[in-house]
Amino acid sequence: FNLGFYFLINMRETSYLSTGVLIKSNVGARGMSSYPIGDPEFDDVFADAEMSKKLSYFYVPILWHQRFNNRFYLEGGLQVGLRSKAYDYFHLEDDNKDEIDYKTDVGDDYTRFVLGLLGGMGYKFRKQTKSVAIGVNYYYGLLNVSKLPDMTIKNSSIYLYVRIPIGTQPKEEKAKK
Repeated sequence: FNLGFYFLINMRETSYLSTGVLIKSNVGARGMSSYPIGDPEFDDVFADAEMSKKLSYFYVPILWHQRFNNRFYLEGGLQVGLRSKAYDYFHLEDDNKDEIDYKTDVGDDYTRFVLGLLGGMGYKFRKQTKSVAIGVNYYYGLLNVSKLPDMTIKNSSIYLYVRIPIGTQPKEEKAKK
């Protein structure tokens, strides 16, 4: 789940610079095996647990946005990110169906800043400048986010989105009404 806002800066008739901020964006992985953390009691209890990794970022995309027939569009560019949180979640269900959960902060294991490529396509429902749009983007991380030795981790994500325009319409559109 992502939440954010965006801006389109008109460069030419059908070309825009698209930017904004994803203020809530999560990446990570589920279904991984547990690992020992150095506490014998924890390591014994959670040896067979399932582990999930969740990292939260603020992302700023900087994209070239090209429209076709003023409805379909392609966009591509860079996305810079700042990590705000990083947690590993351990989940164990015993034979009695009792659940045990444990969360640990792993922020020191990951870099604060990330950089990657972002590209995708979308569709606007109306030809007007401001219109609801749906689309899909793919983010490919260029930098290793792990600080751990001998471990390379690069973030990647697929975003399905709905863009809902908020704000005033250009003067030309107001005059047409």
